Amino acid sequence: MCQTEEIRLFMDKADGICIGLDLGSDTLKIAYAYGEDARYGKFIGDKRSLGVAIPAVAYYDKATGKWLYGDEVDMAGERSLVTVVKIRDLMSLLSEARSAKVREKNTNYYRSGDRFPKFMFPAGRRMSEDFGEAVRRDMTFEAPGHTPESVCEGYFAYVRRLTEANISALQKRGDISENVKYKVALVYPATADKTYIAEYSRLAEAAFGVPPDKVLSFTKALGMYAYEAGMLSEGESLLIFDMGEETISVAKASLANGMVVVDCTDGHNEPLAVGGRDVDGAIADHIRSLISRREAVGYPSYGDPSHISETWLHSKLYLFMKEIKEAKVVLSAPDGGEGLFADGVPVSVNCDLYIERKLTRADLKKCVGITDGSGVAKRIADYVTEELTRPVNHEVKKVFFSGGLTETYALADYIKACASEKFRGLKFYPVDSDGSEKDDGFTILRNEDSVYAPAVGGAVVSLKNYNVRTVIALSYGTWVTAASRTCLAVFVDRGMPLEDEPRLYLYDNTFTVGGTGIRGEKLFSTVITRKDIEACYFPRLKTTDFFISGMPHLDIGDDGSSERKRIAKAINLVTVAGKGGGGIYCVHRGARVELMSGYSVSCKEGIIVSPEGRARPYISNAEREPGRKVKIRYTEYPEAKGGGKDYFTDLSAWTEVRAGEIEIKFSGIDDVIDVVTG
Repeated sequence: MCQTEEIRLFMDKADGICIGLDLGSDTLKIAYAYGEDARYGKFIGDKRSLGVAIPAVAYYDKATGKWLYGDEVDMAGERSLVTVVKIRDLMSLLSEARSAKVREKNTNYYRSGDRFPKFMFPAGRRMSEDFGEAVRRDMTFEAPGHTPESVCEGYFAYVRRLTEANISALQKRGDISENVKYKVALVYPATADKTYIAEYSRLAEAAFGVPPDKVLSFTKALGMYAYEAGMLSEGESLLIFDMGEETISVAKASLANGMVVVDCTDGHNEPLAVGGRDVDGAIADHIRSLISRREAVGYPSYGDPSHISETWLHSKLYLFMKEIKEAKVVLSAPDGGEGLFADGVPVSVNCDLYIERKLTRADLKKCVGITDGSGVAKRIADYVTEELTRPVNHEVKKVFFSGGLTETYALADYIKACASEKFRGLKFYPVDSDGSEKDDGFTILRNEDSVYAPAVGGAVVSLKNYNVRTVIALSYGTWVTAASRTCLAVFVDRGMPLEDEPRLYLYDNTFTVGGTGIRGEKLFSTVITRKDIEACYFPRLKTTDFFISGMPHLDIGDDGSSERKRIAKAINLVTVAGKGGGGIYCVHRGARVELMSGYSVSCKEGIIVSPEGRARPYISNAEREPGRKVKIRYTEYPEAKGGGKDYFTDLSAWTEVRAGEIEIKFSGIDDVIDVVTG
C-alpha cells in the first residue's frame, strides 16, 4: 500500500476521528474510523428507524416556508409530500454532461432560481435534463426565498449537526476523548464530473468549516475497504460490483508489490442503468396490482360502466416509497420471514382511502425476477457473468458486491448461483450475516457491510493518510513490423501511476521511416502489458501468436483481417487514434519530403501523459550518428532562409542532408487522447 510518512497513530482512547461521507441518490451513508487498528462504525439519525443510512432528501413546508432535512422529513406528518426533493438531484443540475446552453441555464436555476423538482416515484418518471423544460411541464414547485444551492447547504449543515451529535454519543460511551478533532473524507460516484465533485467539496467545507481531507471515487474507496477488510492478498485481484439505486458499475482492485491498484476501464462492462429504484418500482407495481380493482366508496362495482377506481395520491408517493424500502429491509434481514412478519410485512398505500397490503418474501422474489430468472435479477446476473468472461479478469477469483441493492432478500444468492454455475471456485464478499450482531446504532451489521463499504473506505483513507494515486488503467501502444509481421508495440503499461508532471512514455525500440512515410498509423489501448508479451503468454491467445525476433513480439495480424479481430477480442485492442487513416511522414525546412530508396531515418514513438490523464502522441528523430546523411526530395516548396517559400527549389531533384535534421511528424492522429484511469 502506498502511504506517506505522516500517518498518525491514535491511542486506545482516540483523540482523532475520521468521517467518511457517501452521498447516494436516495441516502447518505456516514461512517467513522479511529485508532491504530482502524476501528470503524456508522452514524445514523433516528436510531429507531428501520431504514439503513440517512435519507438524502429535504422537504419544503409550504405553510411555514421552511425546510426539513433527512430524518426530519418524517415530522411532516399528514401534509403533502410532493415537495420532497433529493439532494443529489439538485446538485446534478451542475452536471457537465449537458450542452453548454442547457448547462448554463441549469446552473442559474441551481444558484439563483426558486424552482424545485416535484417528487417522482417510481423511477420511470424522470426529470428532463433541461430543467427549464421541467418547469414548463409543471414538474416543479416554487419555494420563494430559497434556491437549490441554499437547500443543499442546509442539508450539509444538518449533516454536520447529526455528525457532531453522534460524536458526542461516542464520547459518552468512552470510545473517544472529550476534545476529539475530526476530519472529513468525501466519496463520489465513479460517473461524477469535476463540477459535481467541486460542488460536493464546497458544500462539505461550508458545513464543516474546513476543506475535506480526502476526496475519492467509489471505486478507490471500495478498493481500500476491500484491502482493510482482508479481502486482498499479495498478487490477488478482486472484482467490485457497485450496485446502487440507479446504476450498476464494476471495477477491479489488485494488490501488487504492496500497492492497491483500482481500475475501472474500457476493458470492463459499461455501467448498467438498473438498480434499487427498479426493484422499488417492481414492488410498487405489485402492490398496486393487488388493489387495482378496489372500489371507491359509494360507486358501482368493478365492470359497471359507472365504476370509479380509487385514485393514487401524488402527495403521498414519498411515504409509499419509504414503506417499500422499510419492507425490503425487514424481509432481507436474517429473520425477516419469521415471527411477527411470518405472513408478510404490511405496506400502506395512500389512495382516497388508507389501504394496507402485505408483502411476503415470496412476493419480493417474484417482483425482482428471482423466482423465474427474469426481470431485474436476470439483468444483474447477466451483467456479472459477462464481466467475468472479459480478458482483463482472467485471474480473478474473488468478487465483492457493494451497495444497497445487494441487501435485497435472495438477490445476492441468485447472482452468486448464476456466476458459480459458469465460473467454479469463486469466493464472494461480504460474508452472509447470521443475525447474531447487536445493533447499538453504531456497529455496522454484517448485512450492512456492502452498504457502508465506500464510506468506511473513505474514512480509513483519511485516518491512515493513504496516498491514493490515480493509475493508467489500460496499456497504450502502436504497431511495428517484425519479421514481416504486424506486431503490437506497447508504450506504457496499465497500472502505472500518473505523475505530478507530464511524463513521456516511449516504445523500447527505435524504428525507421523511409520513402514518403508510413501509412495506416494507429494508436491502441489494450489490457495486455509488456510483461505479458515478454512471458509469451496471455489467456485466450495461442502460443503461435508470440514469437522472438530479437525480443518477444505479439503478432496482431493485419488491419481488418480475421486474425486482427480474434486478437482484438482476446486483449481488448481498441483503436484510440488514427481510425480515419493516420500516418507518419518526414519534414525538412518546414516542407514534406520523400526519402530516396535505400535511405531511412530512425524514430522514437510514444505518448506524453499529463497529471490529468490526457495524452499527446509523441514522435521524434532518434538518429545517433550526427554525420550520417540521407537523400531527400521535396514534395512541396521548403521555407526560405529569409522567410516565405523557396520557390527556386527543384522539386524533382534529390538533395543530400544530415539525417539528424529531418523532423518526424504524425498525420491523421488525434492531438489529444483521453487516457482511461482508475
